[in-house]
Amino acid sequence: MVIPNSPHDTAEFLQPLREVASLRGVTCPTEESFDMYCQPDHGGPAGPYGNIYRSTMSACRSFDYFFPDAPVQVADPARVKALDALGLAMVKRDPVAGANSALAPVLTYFGQFIDHDITAGTDRDGANEMIDAPDLAPRSREAVRTEKQNMRSGRLDLDSLYGGLPDGVPQNPADKAFLDKLVSAMRSKTFRGQMRIDVYSEDTPDSAVPFPTTDRAGDLLRLGALERDKLVTEDEILGLSDGMRKMFTRKDGKTLNPTRAIIGDARNDENLIIAQFHLVFLRLHNRLVQNRPGHVKASKAFDWARDRTRWIYQWLVVNEYLRKICQEDILDDILAAGPGLYQNFLANSGCTDGKLPLPIEFSAAAFRFGHSMVRDAYDWNTFFGTKTTHDPTLPEAGSQLLFAFTGGGEMNGFPVDRLPGNWGADWQRLIFAGAGATPTEFARKIDTHLALELGALPGGTAGTIMAHLARRNLRRGHMLNLPSAQDCAGELGLVPLGTAELGEGEIAQVLSQGGLSEATPLWYYVLREAEVRNSGEALGPLGTNLVAQTLLGLVQSDPGSYWHQTGTGGARWTPADLVADGLPDLSSIEAVMRFGGHLR
Repeated sequence: MVIPNSPHDTAEFLQPLREVASLRGVTCPTEESFDMYCQPDHGGPAGPYGNIYRSTMSACRSFDYFFPDAPVQVADPARVKALDALGLAMVKRDPVAGANSALAPVLTYFGQFIDHDITAGTDRDGANEMIDAPDLAPRSREAVRTEKQNMRSGRLDLDSLYGGLPDGVPQNPADKAFLDKLVSAMRSKTFRGQMRIDVYSEDTPDSAVPFPTTDRAGDLLRLGALERDKLVTEDEILGLSDGMRKMFTRKDGKTLNPTRAIIGDARNDENLIIAQFHLVFLRLHNRLVQNRPGHVKASKAFDWARDRTRWIYQWLVVNEYLRKICQEDILDDILAAGPGLYQNFLANSGCTDGKLPLPIEFSAAAFRFGHSMVRDAYDWNTFFGTKTTHDPTLPEAGSQLLFAFTGGGEMNGFPVDRLPGNWGADWQRLIFAGAGATPTEFARKIDTHLALELGALPGGTAGTIMAHLARRNLRRGHMLNLPSAQDCAGELGLVPLGTAELGEGEIAQVLSQGGLSEATPLWYYVLREAEVRNSGEALGPLGTNLVAQTLLGLVQSDPGSYWHQTGTGGARWTPADLVADGLPDLSSIEAVMRFGGHLR
């Protein structure tokens, strides 16, 4: 992107690298791809490199509770022991019959993309918040709401794509100058209205996938491209402050990592699926620029395309994502009546600076339902899949490889600085789940049975809490003093699941311990409710309320969102209004991908 002209504009694009400061290649437990945030070294809200930044936090409580007056959790070793047992029971060693949903895998990672766009911070453990402590006790809710700060604006504004306001500014002048240089480099070299992306590596072991269909730009911008263009040098990076240097070097801290993605949020290169989904929106922006109507001058092309990319994204969140993962009748009621739960929450948040707060019940529990949808492996493309006219390299792409072919995984050790062309996504295998599709072309059900990989996360020490996603989620919910599921349901006038509905077999036995059947952990309950009420095909009543009220509330509370734009005939703007400008109707993720050249 061009160097901003004002201090505010400069700050707007520092967030991408503020996020990178909390990541160290593959040293984060790879739960990160599913758990959304890294928490290396228990380094506090700013991560282990927080000394790079001078805090500029506002008085806004960017994280708070939907139900702050619900009964609190108390220190109880028996409950913590039961939570650990519940987490272990949720990860099944044997395949579960009927584990596949009718949902497409893309929805799992659309949810992760949304999460990265609106939140960062709930998972960073401070000095008093070590969730693996044997004597884990809940924090007071006042301490949580005071100490936890969202490093995002909270708006669905794609600051994960374009950059966003950070919670601080670099203290070191050399660091700031380097970040300004990267800010400029994120825009296309040939036309500054476009975002810069890159082509596949030329050193591809096999033939490349035929996507994108219009060109070969199938990878994110990476540090190696800036080295090739002599925009950055090794000496320059090695001369940065310790924390800043680690963003761009390998584990040794001395050798540059040419595969490090230079994007609006480093978390979107933690696994290859989210990286390729991020690319979908970069290419959408660029295609809008290339096909803009004649009245949009070149000098205004970036702003015009950015606005419409944001509006399309927001519209898809409400009208495609929520439609597919929520209970339909409850979502209809929320759309008709408005997200009153979130609106009341916002009114009590103290946020008056344009930031939108996030409810902790949403961020730390309900919106983690996507963890249960994650597969161990996917039908990825013709080289790593089943539908092929030749012998594939592998019949599927396993999670280990999907983590390895990223910047953090350094392209699995291949001597390349870009994604090999045989690893580009074939989205046709990931968005059209239906009759006749192979199991690896479905998302797993929204239920209490998690994929085996989530119980033994690479990057964590085997057998420990930090390597086990379910135990981490349950312990973190306890530490954050989340209201019980029954109390949340009661606040909304919902009839909670009965004791017999809460679990069966081993899980039922575990729930009888530590008071879990009377005060059920919210994350577990959201999954179980979906399993019982909707056969794992959609969230249940409580899950739908917590997720839809929040996301719809964020859209309606943002004056810059599509909700407040005027379309054809004075109606609210929709992607169909693009047709008047000579563009296609981009009212589905399929249409967006086809427009960007990701589908045949």
